[in-house]
Parts: sequence; C-alpha cells; structure tokens
Amino acid sequence: MKCDYHPEYDAVSTCSKCGRPICKVCEYFKEPNPVCLTCYEKHVSSLPKADYSKRTSDVNKKTIVIPGLVVLGTGLFSWGTAISCSGLMIVGVILLAVSILGLGLWK
Repeated sequence: MKCDYHPEYDAVSTCSKCGRPICKVCEYFKEPNPVCLTCYEKHVSSLPKADYSKRTSDVNKKTIVIPGLVVLGTGLFSWGTAISCSGLMIVGVILLAVSILGLGLWK
C-alpha cells in the first residue's frame, strides 16, 4: 500500500481519523494514534485562537508603581537613618505612606 500523499513511499500506517494510508513523513502524532496532515490541520484550525492583542503596556500599572514606591521609600528611609538625615527619612516615610494609601485608592 502506498501513501495517499506521497505515492512514491510505502504506507506505514493509516490515519486514525480518516483512514488514509500514510507514510513515515506524513505520520503526525504517532502515539497514541497516527494522524495525517489534513486531519492534523483540521484539528489545529479548530482550536481556540490566542488573544495577543493585550500588550505589555496594558499590564496593571499598580503592580509596577506601588512596589517601586515601597522600594524607593524603604531605601530613602534606611539611607536617611544611616547618615542621620531626617529629611531623607521623612521623604522615605511619605513615599511608604503614599504607596500604602495607593493600594487602597488606586482602581
């Protein structure tokens, strides 16, 4: 028996969906059941399409801004404490407070 797609090759199995004889080249998904190219393409085209329209810029900005303020506020507070600069400590505390309030107010 010859392959339905490649008549120059001998068939090694038949498609489990349509029953066409297929060669080694045309055998898709050998386990558990071989499938020919036509049936494979029908299966793939029937799968739901992925939605790639959402870009990375559409990511929830709260997940980026709030942790950034926390890190910046903690760093300024720690650095202000280390060098005994009350101005940096105050700015750090303000940034921490803004980030905590932002979690609750930002929609």
